[in-house]
Amino acid sequence: MIRRFLILVSIALFIAQLGFSVYYSGEIITQNSEFELNSTTFQQTNLTHQQLVYQLSLLTSINHLSEIAPPDLQPIRQTIDLSHE
Repeated sequence: MIRRFLILVSIALFIAQLGFSVYYSGEIITQNSEFELNSTTFQQTNLTHQQLVYQLSLLTSINHLSEIAPPDLQPIRQTIDLSHE
């Protein structure tokens, strides 16, 4: 009688463990999919950020500013010879 009870409990625990394994493997697959989506979004956002930083550096460069500035506001383009030769 006790042996039969232990066999039934073992079978019930095995079925419960199998059910939990199926459930949690589905959760892991879902989390991996979300991670992949977030990773792709992060890479795209990072690339966009790098492109915006590059464009900002071009727009704030001295060459660009001197091209769009009026002639009276352009930086002096002459050099001073300090070598005393």
